[in-house]
Formats: sequence, structure tokens, C-alpha cells
Amino acid sequence: MSSASVEDFTASLKQALIEVEVAREERLRRDYESSSMMIQRLLGERDGPPAVIQEKVTRFWKSSLLVAVSNALNGGFKTLKLFNYDPVGSNRTLPKYQWVELKPGQKKRLLSEGYRHCRDPSGHELVVRVGPDGYSEHDWNVTVFCRHSDAKLAESLLAKMMKGCYEESILKGRKLDANGESVSVAEKGWSDIVLEDGILAQVKDNIVFIMGNLGRFKELGLPTNRGVLLEGPPGVGKTLLGTVLAGILDCTFIMVKPKDMIAGEVVAELFRNARRLAPTLLFVEDVDLIAPARDVYIMDPAVLSELLNQMDGMIANMGVFTVLTTNNPEVLEKAVADRPGRIERRIRFEPPALAQRRRMLTLFLGGKIKLGADVDIEELLHRTDGYTGAHLKDLISTAAIEAMKAGRAGKPGKCLVLSQSDIAKAMEFVKREREKYKKGYA
Repeated sequence: MSSASVEDFTASLKQALIEVEVAREERLRRDYESSSMMIQRLLGERDGPPAVIQEKVTRFWKSSLLVAVSNALNGGFKTLKLFNYDPVGSNRTLPKYQWVELKPGQKKRLLSEGYRHCRDPSGHELVVRVGPDGYSEHDWNVTVFCRHSDAKLAESLLAKMMKGCYEESILKGRKLDANGESVSVAEKGWSDIVLEDGILAQVKDNIVFIMGNLGRFKELGLPTNRGVLLEGPPGVGKTLLGTVLAGILDCTFIMVKPKDMIAGEVVAELFRNARRLAPTLLFVEDVDLIAPARDVYIMDPAVLSELLNQMDGMIANMGVFTVLTTNNPEVLEKAVADRPGRIERRIRFEPPALAQRRRMLTLFLGGKIKLGADVDIEELLHRTDGYTGAHLKDLISTAAIEAMKAGRAGKPGKCLVLSQSDIAKAMEFVKREREKYKKGYA
């Protein structure tokens, strides 16, 4: 294709996108006018279209917004009608609802898309709409329609809703993913992870201790934000440590994966959310995929730039702890890894030594599986030199499968006994898998 043809195609594409956007704007304008006329009649407003006050939140805050709207309207407002509205057909339709988790184990069915016509004790009537923003499927709106004489009442109500959404959010203290959805985190404690004593001390000193004493740190003028980099090969316990921290810390925990940081604005939004829900531990996995060295950077440079901006101390990240993990610290951008103010501590995880492997073996056997009399435990521990915790766990699981395949599953409630043959077959399997990984085949 010639350069002229490329330019013509580009110009045509830009014009088509402009026309699509113009048509979309016109549709939204007509929809707004249609719904405003309907609400004007509902409120009995004779002086033209009703007053409209609106706030918008990102998808992360949707559940918090729905709860805040429900709480504000249940505090003295009487619901007259609940409905939805189809502006295309100018018809009232059924509202939509969503089950929202108020706290672990307790859910409530709330209006997620529709209109609520209500009246306060003084007789003032309002119409409140919650639903997706017409311009972005990732944003959610709350809109209050009222008579012009009731504008101050509407403003006060909306301010109460937004305070409930952010300052009194149901998300505070939750375990969340990057979209604000609750994540199921297995209840883990220090007894569920085996770390070398020096590493454990660094984790407790640089994360647990500080997060447990934020009030005193703030009183003394000491920083209440911190960046910690966990580095080491796969399977040594970095992600498991995140699960343990989520279980023992009394704070908001947000788990972030590389796919969650697809654009600079998304990175900025993650940190804004963390600040609003502070104290927060922002746990970012595989940061080298988000922020490799600039000379090899192949993703959107805005992602790295925004990550640096959010972590460099220029923005007040009070009460926000950023814990990053990487399998490949050598390819990580130095402005992230070697910059105090962004990363205060780097903690290196290595494959477990013999003493740690012994404790891991006991942990993974768990009292329900035991080693047979023909298994030499000391020899097993020496032969697993270089194994990570993940390798050891896989070894026990694979040996258990071998025992069950051999017809030695045992009776329910009884221990499963692993023989030397089971262990040998499992070690051969794990060895092959490790070799495949080293060659880059897995």
C-alpha cells in the first residue's frame, strides 16, 4: 500500500470515528431530553426541565455507591415508585437489581439501574437515578432530579451519598482485586508459610510493624507510606506472603496483576483508590512485566511513567504500602528498584535451605499424609536441595496421586502412607518439569 493510500485510509478512519462520536452525542442528548420531560411531569415541575445534579464514580466504587445511595434514601425518604426508563421507546421498564456484599457473609439486593421517586418527611419530592454512565461502560452515575426550589435539598442528599461512597465505604478493610470486587483469600497466618528467619524479620519490621503503628508514625512525622520489593525465583513464597499479609493485617488489601495496569490512567486510578481506602496494602505481582528497564520497554510508556509518578513521594500516599514482586529483578527499571522514596527495602527470597525444607515437608504432609517406614527422610531432604516450596508441595501431591493410583488410597479418615516408590516416581516427574522450565518449554 502506498503512503498516499495509507494517509487516505487514516483520514477516512478518523472521519468515521468522528461521525460515530457525533451520532452518539446526539443520541445521549435526545435520551436526556426524553427522560427529563418524563421526570418533569412526574414531579409536577411547571417551570421547565427539572434541576439535575449528578456525580460519577468508576466501576471500582460501584458496590460502595449502591450501598451509599440506599442508605441515604432509607434515612427518612419514602419511596413512591421504582422504575427504569427506556428513552428510545419512551416507556417505563423494570429496574435492575444486584446482590451487594455488605460484609463477608452478608449480602443485600440493591437497585443497580433505575429510578427511585421518593418524598422526604417535609413533602419534597425527588427522583434519584443510579446506572451506567452514557459515555463510559466503566463509570457509574447517581443523578438527582428535583424542582428548582429543592436544589439545595438535592445537593445535600448527593453530598451525603458521596460521603457514604468514599469516606464511609463498605470497601474499607476488604480484600479486593483491581476492579473493586471482593476476592476470596484463604485464611493464612504465619504458621502457613516457611521463611528463613532473616527474611521473616525484614517482612515484619518493614511491613507488619509499621502498618500496626501508623498512628504513632504519623504523630512523629515519620513516613506512613512504604515501598517493598520482594524478589526471587518462582515458587519461593512471594505470592503466598501476600496471602498471609492479607489475612493478618487490619487494612484494605488490593491485589493487582500486570493485566490490571494496561494504561497510565488505570495506574493513577489504582493509587487514588488505595489512598481513599487507606490504610491500604497495594500488592502488585510481577512488576517486571509492568516496569522493565526503559531500554527494553515494549508496553505503553505511560504505564511506567505513571507508576513512577505515583510512587515517587510527590503525591501524598499516606497510609499506602506498595509491595511489589518480581522473578526477574535484573530487568526491572532502576528508577523503580533503586530509588528510595519508591522502594525503601528489597527483600531477596531464595530456595529454602535444609532446615526450611524440613519444616515445609511437615507442613505439606499436614497430618493426613505420612511417609512410609521405607522412606529415608534425611536423604529426601538432601535430594531436594534447590527445590522451592512450590516444588516440594508438587512433590508431595504427585506422590500422593501415585499412591492412590497403586490402590493404596486407604479408608476415609485414615492417613495416606507414601512409599519410597511413590516418592521416587514423583521426584522423577518434578525433575522433568523443572528441566522443561529451565529450557523455556513451560
